[in-house]
Amino acid sequence: MKSLHVKLLKETAKQLGLKFKSYDGENVLHEVSNGKKSFLIDRSATELTSRLGYILADNKHLTISALNKFDIPVPQQRMVKKYQDSLAFFKKNKPIVVKPNKCSLGKGVTVNVKTLEDLKKAFHYAKRYDSRVLVEEFIPGEDYRFTVIDYKQVYVVKRIPAFVIGDGKHSILYLIKQKNKVKKSYKKDIKTNEKTIEILKEKKLTLRSIPAKDEIVYLRKAANIAEGGTSIDFTDIASKPLKDLAIAACRVLHLPVAGIDILTENINGDKGVIIEVNPRPHIILHHYPHEGESRYPARDIYNMLFGKKLKLRK
Repeated sequence: MKSLHVKLLKETAKQLGLKFKSYDGENVLHEVSNGKKSFLIDRSATELTSRLGYILADNKHLTISALNKFDIPVPQQRMVKKYQDSLAFFKKNKPIVVKPNKCSLGKGVTVNVKTLEDLKKAFHYAKRYDSRVLVEEFIPGEDYRFTVIDYKQVYVVKRIPAFVIGDGKHSILYLIKQKNKVKKSYKKDIKTNEKTIEILKEKKLTLRSIPAKDEIVYLRKAANIAEGGTSIDFTDIASKPLKDLAIAACRVLHLPVAGIDILTENINGDKGVIIEVNPRPHIILHHYPHEGESRYPARDIYNMLFGKKLKLRK
C-alpha cells in the first residue's frame, strides 16, 4: 500500500511532466526522470543528500555535537547507557528531556522530566527503542518544524501537542473520540494509552473527567503529529533569522533537504534552539497542514534535482 508521501511525490511528478517509478514495494526507493536525467529518491531524501550528513542527522547525539562545534544553538546533552549515569546530569539540569539516541516520530521521548521517579520511567521508556539514551537540557518554547530545500527555500509549521477542548458536558474520553472522527489529510488519531493516563494523572484528571467549557486539556507533552498533534502553517510568520538558522544547520551537515526542529519563545524573533534534525523530513506536513496555507516542497525538491524551475502541466 502506497504511503501518503509516495502518493504526493508521484502526483507532483505527474503535474511537472516527470516520469515516476517505484521500487522496493513502492514505499521506499523511487526513480524520477524527465527523459534525459533521472534521480533516485527515498521519499524526501535524494541522491544529493550527503551520506555523511545522513549518518550524522540519524544520530541525535552526533547531530548536536556537530552543530555545537559551529556555534549553532543547541541544548546541553549527555549520552548514557545506564540509568545511574543519568543522575548527575539530571540533578544539575532538571527539568530535562529523555529520549533514545536513534528513533523518529517521537517514540521513546519524555519531556519536562522533574522527579527521580519520572526520570526512571523515562529512561526505561527510551531504552525500549535504543540501548543509548540521551539526557538533555529542557528548552522552554514552542515547537516548530523548519523544512529546508536546496539551502534556500524554507517552509515552517508550528506543532502543537495533542489536546481536546472541554464543552462542560462531556468526558475527556468522549472528546477524544469525537476529535478522532474528524478526518483530514495526514491527521493521526489521539490514542488513549498509558501515556495519556499518566499525563492526565499529573493534572489530577482521568479519562472520565469533564473539563470546563473552553478548557484546553493537553494529552501529550511533546508536539508530535504522529500522536495526534496539530500542525499550523507559519511560513510567512517565521522570522528570517530563524530561517537562516535552519539553513545554517543544513550547511553544517551537508543536507540540501532536511527538517530542522526549533524551539523558540518568539517565532518573530532571532533566538531559537535546534533540538533535532531529520534527514528525510515529512514534507506532507506542509502540503496538508491542519490549519493555514498549503505549501509545495515536493515541487522544490524536483526543481532542485533538475536544476531549474519546472512548469506545471495543465
